[in-house]
Amino acid sequence: MASIASRRRSVSAFLLAAALCSAALPCGAQDGGADDPSAYRAAAQAAPPKAFDPSALIGMDLAAAYAALGAPAEVFSFEQAVVFFYPDYTYLFWFQNRIWQVRVDRRYAGAAMGFQMGEGKAEATSRIGRLFREQGDAVSYHIETAGFPLEARLVFEDGKLTDLYVYRSDW
Repeated sequence: MASIASRRRSVSAFLLAAALCSAALPCGAQDGGADDPSAYRAAAQAAPPKAFDPSALIGMDLAAAYAALGAPAEVFSFEQAVVFFYPDYTYLFWFQNRIWQVRVDRRYAGAAMGFQMGEGKAEATSRIGRLFREQGDAVSYHIETAGFPLEARLVFEDGKLTDLYVYRSDW
């Protein structure tokens, strides 16, 4: 069970994120209209696909993440983490004011770490080198970094890549 200090840090991160969102996004409270997350998603889908390395975000604090990605479209809690959701279908998972995990899901339009959502399992796994483990429809492998241990987990459904998680493996 999380300590009181840990819960306070999570609540603090959540409140700070909410304040950043309300200051930086065209939310209903600012313009008098209703919040419409579909507007953020439509804008993200209209943007061209991009190359993205989620491992570069691991360990960032709130200020660095805000500078890199801007304010999230949504903030929610999941298990013991605060999660920032971005309209390009990127998720940042926070623990003690640091990003510990990044997820991109099947709707992500760009390439993430060289992987394209929807590509086949054989194609994806042929590029990652030595697998760390294979569990059902998911494969994991180590990412070589200087600072701390990272893993990437690729999840497949019907043989197609549907989710990519990059996370600190020491947490």
